[in-house]
Amino acid sequence: MKLKIKDNDIPVDWELNQAVYTLNEDAQKSPINVKMEKYGGFEQVGFLGKNYPRSDKHIKTEVGDIVLYNGNNIVIFYGQNSWSYTKLGRIKLSDNQIVDLLSNEELLLTLTS
Repeated sequence: MKLKIKDNDIPVDWELNQAVYTLNEDAQKSPINVKMEKYGGFEQVGFLGKNYPRSDKHIKTEVGDIVLYNGNNIVIFYGQNSWSYTKLGRIKLSDNQIVDLLSNEELLLTLTS
């Protein structure tokens, strides 16, 4: 699966779990476009439009982590948090690059296969 933010291809190490498999299946049918909004000063959150399989665990997130929240929101972190999420992947850029990329007010995220 491929991730684009602001029309930039973003390198990601995806997890091997049912949520990622199902997102990838949907992305094969058509691109998944998500309007992301800044929240809490440490994350970007966007509604996926449907529920995806969850395997939530209480985790401490790091800069670059991509998670599923409540089964229907994708969250990308440019700071840290601790909560119950399903881990989807991790952006393979430096912390500074991730903060620069995600610290804007709103972003468009696109998932394709």
